Amino acid sequence: MDLASVASSQTGRRNSRNIEQFAQHQKHSEYVVVLSQLDHENDFLSLKSASNIILQFELILKRCFFEINHVLLGHQAILPIIYHAILLFEFIQLLFFIFYKVEVVNEFTYSSYYHDLEGVSNQTNSSTTIDADAKFSTFRIDYYFAFTNFHMYILQQQSKDAFMMFHIVITVSFLLYVISIITLSKQIFKDERNDSLKEGMKYLVKFFSILMTVFLFILQIPMITIYLQGYLCEEDESQPYTLIGLKCYSLNHQLYIAFSTISLCLYILFLIIQSLLFTSNSFESSLPWGSLERRLSIMRVLVKFILACCFVWDKQGKIRGPVNLVCFILCSFLVYHRYMKAIVFKQSVYYAMMIYEVQQMWLFLCISVHILGDQKLNIVGFGLLMISGFIFGMIFIILTKRRTELMLRKDISQFKHVYEIEIYLFRIYELIRNNTTNDHFILHGILCNHMQSCTNEKCPCINIMEIQDNVKVNQADGREPIMQQFDNDINDANLDKIANQGQRRKLNDQSTKSFNTMGGSGRVIGTQNRLTINGISMNARTRRNIKVQSQGAWNDKKPQEKALSERKKKKQEIQWYRFLGILIEYAIEKFPKNLELKIINALIQNKKIKNEFKAIFELMNCELCNPNFQDQFVIFRRKIQIELLLKKNHQKNILEIGRIDIVQIFKYEKYFQQYSLLEYKTAYAALLFWRELLQKNVDSNVLQERGAEISENYQKIQELANKLIQIYPLEIKFYFRYGTFLYQIINNAYDALTYFEKIYYTYHGKMSKKAIPVNEMSIFGENSNCAIIMISATSRKTGNIIHVNDEVETILGYKKQELMHKNVSIMMPKPIAKIHDKFIDRYFDTAQPTVIDIKRQLFGCTNTGYLRTIRLLVKVYPHLSSRLVFVGFIQHMDKFEDMAQPKLEYQHADFQYLITDTDQNITNVTEGLNLELGLNSKFFQYSDSIFEILFNFQKICPEITQEEVQEALEEEGLILTIDTKNMLNHIELESLSSDEILEIRSKLGRYECYVQMKSLVLDKSFCTVHIYRICILNKVNESQIFSSFVKAMVSRLDEDPTDFGQISVMQGTASAELEELINQPSQLSLSSTTSGTYGFNKIIKDFKKALGERKTPRNLIYLNRLMVLFLTLNMILSGVDFGLKQSNIENYDCNNQQVLAIQNRILAYIHMVSNFRSLINIANGVEFDYYDIRLTNSANDWLMTSNQTLDRFKYLQRTILHNSEKLQTIHEFITQQRFSKDSQLDISNLIREKENEQIQLNRIQNSMNISQYKLEFRVAFNLYLNYIQDIIEINNKTGMKIPTELLKALPKNSPNMNKTNISINDEQKIIYFLLSNGFRDLRLFTYDLVQYYQNHTNTDQSGKQSMSIMVVGIITSLVCTFILIYQVVIIERNKVSILSLYGLLQIDEITEVHGKCDEFLEYLPYSHIKPKNNENNQSIMISQQIPNSFTKTGNYNASTTFNATQGFINGRVESQISEEEKEAEVYRQFIMKKRNTKKFKAQSRVNQLLKEQTPTEEKQKAIIRKTLEQVKEIQDAEQLQYELLRKKRQKDMRNRGKVVKKSSRKSLSTLNAKGDQPKAQDKNHNLSATKQRVDFKVPKKRDIIVDDTDSNEGADKVNNNDINLEMKDSNKFTADELQERTKSFQKQIKNVGYFKQLRRLGFGLTFIAYFIYIQTFQVYYQKQLSTMISSVSIFFNRYSNLMLSFNIQREQMLNMQLSPTQNLSTIDSLLAFEKSRIEDIFHSLAMNDQNKVNDLKVSYPNVLEQIVSLIKDTDSTEFCNQTKAYALSEGYTIDDLYQARLEINGYCAAFQEGLLSKGIQQVIGTFNKKFTDQQILLEQYSNSQTSSKVISDYLKAILKGQTSQNDQVFKQYFQVQELYFYDIIEEMTKIWQTAFQTQKSSIVTITQVVFFIFLTLLLILLFFVRGTMIQSMKNKVFLSRGILNLIPENFFDKNKESVEKLIKKLKN
Repeated sequence: MDLASVASSQTGRRNSRNIEQFAQHQKHSEYVVVLSQLDHENDFLSLKSASNIILQFELILKRCFFEINHVLLGHQAILPIIYHAILLFEFIQLLFFIFYKVEVVNEFTYSSYYHDLEGVSNQTNSSTTIDADAKFSTFRIDYYFAFTNFHMYILQQQSKDAFMMFHIVITVSFLLYVISIITLSKQIFKDERNDSLKEGMKYLVKFFSILMTVFLFILQIPMITIYLQGYLCEEDESQPYTLIGLKCYSLNHQLYIAFSTISLCLYILFLIIQSLLFTSNSFESSLPWGSLERRLSIMRVLVKFILACCFVWDKQGKIRGPVNLVCFILCSFLVYHRYMKAIVFKQSVYYAMMIYEVQQMWLFLCISVHILGDQKLNIVGFGLLMISGFIFGMIFIILTKRRTELMLRKDISQFKHVYEIEIYLFRIYELIRNNTTNDHFILHGILCNHMQSCTNEKCPCINIMEIQDNVKVNQADGREPIMQQFDNDINDANLDKIANQGQRRKLNDQSTKSFNTMGGSGRVIGTQNRLTINGISMNARTRRNIKVQSQGAWNDKKPQEKALSERKKKKQEIQWYRFLGILIEYAIEKFPKNLELKIINALIQNKKIKNEFKAIFELMNCELCNPNFQDQFVIFRRKIQIELLLKKNHQKNILEIGRIDIVQIFKYEKYFQQYSLLEYKTAYAALLFWRELLQKNVDSNVLQERGAEISENYQKIQELANKLIQIYPLEIKFYFRYGTFLYQIINNAYDALTYFEKIYYTYHGKMSKKAIPVNEMSIFGENSNCAIIMISATSRKTGNIIHVNDEVETILGYKKQELMHKNVSIMMPKPIAKIHDKFIDRYFDTAQPTVIDIKRQLFGCTNTGYLRTIRLLVKVYPHLSSRLVFVGFIQHMDKFEDMAQPKLEYQHADFQYLITDTDQNITNVTEGLNLELGLNSKFFQYSDSIFEILFNFQKICPEITQEEVQEALEEEGLILTIDTKNMLNHIELESLSSDEILEIRSKLGRYECYVQMKSLVLDKSFCTVHIYRICILNKVNESQIFSSFVKAMVSRLDEDPTDFGQISVMQGTASAELEELINQPSQLSLSSTTSGTYGFNKIIKDFKKALGERKTPRNLIYLNRLMVLFLTLNMILSGVDFGLKQSNIENYDCNNQQVLAIQNRILAYIHMVSNFRSLINIANGVEFDYYDIRLTNSANDWLMTSNQTLDRFKYLQRTILHNSEKLQTIHEFITQQRFSKDSQLDISNLIREKENEQIQLNRIQNSMNISQYKLEFRVAFNLYLNYIQDIIEINNKTGMKIPTELLKALPKNSPNMNKTNISINDEQKIIYFLLSNGFRDLRLFTYDLVQYYQNHTNTDQSGKQSMSIMVVGIITSLVCTFILIYQVVIIERNKVSILSLYGLLQIDEITEVHGKCDEFLEYLPYSHIKPKNNENNQSIMISQQIPNSFTKTGNYNASTTFNATQGFINGRVESQISEEEKEAEVYRQFIMKKRNTKKFKAQSRVNQLLKEQTPTEEKQKAIIRKTLEQVKEIQDAEQLQYELLRKKRQKDMRNRGKVVKKSSRKSLSTLNAKGDQPKAQDKNHNLSATKQRVDFKVPKKRDIIVDDTDSNEGADKVNNNDINLEMKDSNKFTADELQERTKSFQKQIKNVGYFKQLRRLGFGLTFIAYFIYIQTFQVYYQKQLSTMISSVSIFFNRYSNLMLSFNIQREQMLNMQLSPTQNLSTIDSLLAFEKSRIEDIFHSLAMNDQNKVNDLKVSYPNVLEQIVSLIKDTDSTEFCNQTKAYALSEGYTIDDLYQARLEINGYCAAFQEGLLSKGIQQVIGTFNKKFTDQQILLEQYSNSQTSSKVISDYLKAILKGQTSQNDQVFKQYFQVQELYFYDIIEEMTKIWQTAFQTQKSSIVTITQVVFFIFLTLLLILLFFVRGTMIQSMKNKVFLSRGILNLIPENFFDKNKESVEKLIKKLKN
């Protein structure tokens, strides 16, 4: 069976209607959007008009610039004196460009060239002519003006870096400023608009205004020049202000172009926008450069731009002449506009600007003439140019002033241009503002001039003259004024006392002359209107002049009349401004499309005349005329200023006690409209939700969607409800509506009861007050139920209704749809409605309120056309947008009291009202006159046709037009007879229905009435109405329209009213109880009598309360904290890791540099020691003293020998000095690195301790005794370098000679040394020290330091730290990720559990809730409570106006309520009925309706209580009644549940007791049989309780209107209820069905997608990947560094081992040559190196190093690419080509060694017959091979028996290089080592440094990028994603939990165990 069929009878008919209602409400919701956007439209720039994103972006920027400029202009800090300095600064800036490249001849001094020419001519006696200008010196004057163009100093340096730095600084500053003002614009503008700008922010705004001035004026030329300079490249270096080194089309040049283009476009755009906005045309502007002509600043910018372009692209000045001519034309245009149009409001500023601009124009012209005419300018000419330019400027100033004065002689109609009128108006404004005697004199003349030519009858100029001159001006024939004197100050007596006749005549002549000058335009104005004073003919003007000029004579006699009071002066000033406004309006009529005049008019109206509404009207007119960008900003500013004034008035108004805050009202209406829409949507979604549950196959996804929609809307409803309650905390109507919504839709009786309690106690708290003050708040405020209408007023349309509330329908009967976007006059009586727009226009013109902020008693017009007495209050909403909003409050009144009091005997009678025009034509009547007299409103629905016949009052009351009657009516009133018998003869009956005609005919007759009248003059010129108050006393005679038969038949109605049925009023017990509770509040107890908790389980109540509060669940709070902790921990871990990495990178870099330095130190040391040994050997004549290289450069003469070869001794001197200095630098670097790096504390201490170890050194004493001593290595090394430098300073070989025994450099005493008795000097001792220690312990310890350093830097101290960070990071990431995923799964599971709970609902429960939603939806638009519709219907029950299903009381309906059980024509055939009987039947039915209404009115007890109460109280009582019904319903349901639970417990207790006592099966079966009884009892109790609840909850129409069959119908109803309950029981689900239904729910609910889970898992994997990267990156980096460090020694040892092998061999050879008797073994022992035959060891190491290098060249890691590339170059044929580059890169600084190195390297290819031509690898291989050969030779000589002399000679020849070419290995090697190895080693060191630096840079870059990406990800997750994720999960929780709100509360009790389990689960 389809479960939907259970509810089809209730919902089938309403489905389509509900959907239609929802669609209609959706249409109506557009209005809600408009209303809610009014606050946003206060920005005056709506984004709605933008059709695409670009326009929206444009509007956003426009709004930002408008807002910030408004604030900056309001707080600008530039004084006029400062602006004068700025103008001077700009002028001097332009002078630089004007005189650029212009040479000025100094005619006062001769040039040196002239003296030379003169001397030559005297010597030669020639007649050579000399140019006159050539006699004198010249100079460039532009240099003297360059100080203001400070950017020229940057260009003058010709430095590309300095230019770029300045470019970046000034651009970044500009962009930061623009970004700052755009970013802060909204907040600053908001604070400024709310008048809450703090002092600190004010100072910041002033600083911004100063910066704006700087960028607009001072930096214009510098910034444009700098940006244009970026386009140039490869400029001529000889020209000034050029950049050097910037190549065209290079990357830098392209970047310059791009950067400059963007910056220039932005700055030019900024200049254009700000030049238009950062100015003012307001007459009151304090801005120094504010002007009527605001566009001249654009022209000034154009001139500067042209000059800057010309300077940048023509720095040679070739086209300066034509450019100056162009600038002259532009400046001429500028000066012309300044003269004709522009008026700067600061006079001194205007004069300065005029002088500067005329001066510029003149200079441009003259300089261009000089340049084009090739004429030179001298000093005198320059002075004349400047003076003449100043004179021309002064002439222009005088002409401008004279022109302005002449304008005052003209009438405004004589001007042909708008700019002339603007200047004219500003001049008049200045006269009024200055307020001096002479200014008043001129103003009077202008006023008289205007009066003479004025033809407008409505012009108030006469009134202004009356107030100003204290004279009455009467209208005579035509427009000619006649002035009559009434001021006592200038009567005849006073004039006689002042002066004699001659004096008066003189004054008259002077006044006439002055008048002709100032106000007459060549003629005397007003001379036709002369008055005679003591025989002298004077006009009004003359008398005024006499009064003004003779003031001094009056001072002595009447000091009390010396000056008017301040109040009078203020009044006169306002009148003058009124006159200025008149002139502006005349100008607007002449130029209607001009916006400037309208804006000026708005300014005067707002600031001076205090008519802000007319100012708004003018600004609205401006907006309709498509204003330009600048005018839009001016309109924007004017609106803001007016709005601030309105806000101040509003704030001042609400401070008064009892005043309404219109802003809060506006918010309340906006929120309430939003609430209404959401309420309907939520109810409709709930209806669909329950309807889906009624289906056989329930779609759980639909339930999820609807449930989510309900929960989301419910959340918004709660927020709106809180806002509404915050505004009106005691609003009964809203509490009732919200509580009903909670009870019927949300099923939250707990919260609903809370609001119902507030309703009840609020009502009785209000009723208990003895006296309520009568003010705006009590009448129109909270709980007043007044109608609120909002209308808009624009220049095009006024009175348009933009919003009404629900109470309009209550008071006037209109629905919202009938009023929206209609004119407000639709609710007014016809005479007022026709001219209401004129009232609004008049208010805009005069600003004199008639209803605004004034409580008025008026008449409204209902939707049926009848009058309704109302109280009206209108207020202005103090926020402006594109329209002005008026808010009207309407409250119903019983009587119209704004007229004379009636007679005493009629004061308590019922009055009706009637309105007529001045011709007594009736326009509107109250509904009571229709009910009593038959005056239907359709009688007075006139058309606009001139042929329309109006219904005149005289037709029914002929004496009404008599004058004496009219007078009496206006006083106490009269009793008049109103005769309506013939009324239908004057009416067109086509517009009336038959029922209406019948009703009217029944009321025709003559009536005696008490009548009063009031003439209401709304406007003297166009609106006067008559209001008649009518009290019907009695009916004189009835109508004769029915026959006697009909009357006889109808007479039975009076005798036996039971013939037509019994009419009674509900007298049930429930209503009696309600009335008692309403009137006796102390007896009410809304709490339950059973448990005191409304029968709810405490857990359920707390849980529902928690759902309402929407607190974040604890698990999400913990999860949020966990995520914060996790992300913070990750940031800390990543930060620590990043810090460690940076520290490690620095440590590694330091290690690398030290390793490289140590390697370089040992190699440089060996090289230096080898060179020093060679130098000493050369000095002692044992080695060759020249290289096989011939020098040709004369610069190298100091290195040449006699045969032009390279002197080895001198070359080695310079080289050793260079090597020692470099070695000293390396040693100091190593020392500084150790002591400066705290991060390397361990290794630094170890190295420091190692270097502090002592080594053994050799020294020789004076006795030629060699001794050893120990010294710290660090000290010894420094000592060695110092000794080297000391010896090198010896310039000759003789000073370096030492004894032979010392030359051997043996570390021990030899036998021959002890035999010699030679004295040695200190230099020889030092040389021995250097020779004996160089290759021994110093060299050995240096080698050991390298190995020691490498061994101690290979270990990584931070490896454990990185590993720990990785482990902690991975663990925390996994934990947090899985917790997050687990929480998401839990939320989804809870959602499944919650939705599965609905599977336990029974059909009857679903049907009941569905029916409630359906009923709620059907009548939701009428949920407000309507009061009585007319004054004569007060006794009708209020409850009848509440819709039946919504209010449970029913509407009054005549067709169903009045039941005619018996009639006199019942059962007869129609043909047997006569016409008279038919007529009687119609009349009988009509009388029945009328009688029934009267009886119902008389018998209603409720209306007897409400007879003297207002509609508001009636509505509130109806709300209270309905509230109590719902409370009673809740309490009954509670009682029912309580009884069920109690009986269930009793049953359980009985069962448990019986089980204990009886154990037999029979006893158990008996117990089970008895156990069924409580179930039946519970069922019966449930049935009876349900009946009781239904009887109270839904009082049907039979409960209100009961007839004879009441008891029978009641019985039938009970039976029907029984049947329905039985049907419901039969349709309940079984336990198996419920379980199956629940499982189907769970199967259909979709789980969260795997993609979302993987996405969350991806975040965790990202963190894990990062921490894994930490360790892997560390290992990778260490591996790279280890590879590089281990490779350093290979490349350096390649040379060092080779050097050591040859140098030790040389020591052996030298000792063998000096002691030929000793063999090689003896010499080796005497040399005492660390190992025997150490030369072979080094040779072997050198061979191994070469093999390693060869292997690396074949296969090498990427980190060695640069060094391997170098080795490949040096080992190839390119070596010689690279040696010169190596020398150039080295850069020698000692003497001319640099030149020698260049020539040496150039000789590389030819050296030793191409020895080096194939690269260094071949050379090393050759030397290694020959080393072995030479070592074999030494062995042979050592072991052979060759004579010592032969051995000595042969070895000497080898050392001297005097052997054959094949045996010169020794000489070849040391030449290569000394000439070529050094440059290779230095280049290799540089490459290693570059490689280490490149590796460091790449590592640092990767580390920083990865860290900052990870940190950015963490910050995004922490501040954005985390909150969004938690909020999303929170929303899911509440969307799923919110569905629980919909479950009926009795369901919770029936399924207590499962529900409590679920609730506890959700709460935990």
